[in-house]
Amino acid sequence: LGFNCGSTYGVAGGKWKLASKSAVTTIMSSMAAGATAFLISLVAKRGKFDVTWIINGILGGLVGTTSVCAIVNPEEALLIGAISASLTLGSMHLVERCRIDDPVGAISVHGVGGAWSLLAIGIFASEDPTEARFITFA
Repeated sequence: LGFNCGSTYGVAGGKWKLASKSAVTTIMSSMAAGATAFLISLVAKRGKFDVTWIINGILGGLVGTTSVCAIVNPEEALLIGAISASLTLGSMHLVERCRIDDPVGAISVHGVGGAWSLLAIGIFASEDPTEARFITFA
């Protein structure tokens, strides 16, 4: 949360709006990722849940929203987090089946979550009049 808000390069001159929007979208994304990871774990584990899946799902949601947190709406952040958790957990299963040694799921969380984050910019980013002075779309 501090990383995303701090990436707005300050709070002076109205940049606090970007910092607060980053905080809200980051929290929304992590909540959706946690709920999605919980449900996926509950279904995949047949009525039980796996805490490591939930943690990695939340971390995947946080990574997935990092590049877009200041330029998406909170509603879109929910979808970004849910998709990120789904992709993270799916890739954890794929990495395991490929017999790649990744005991904490770092490949899935950071690799797949980061790749999804970059794709999410193109899908969800839009211009907001509140932030038009601070962000330029080239």
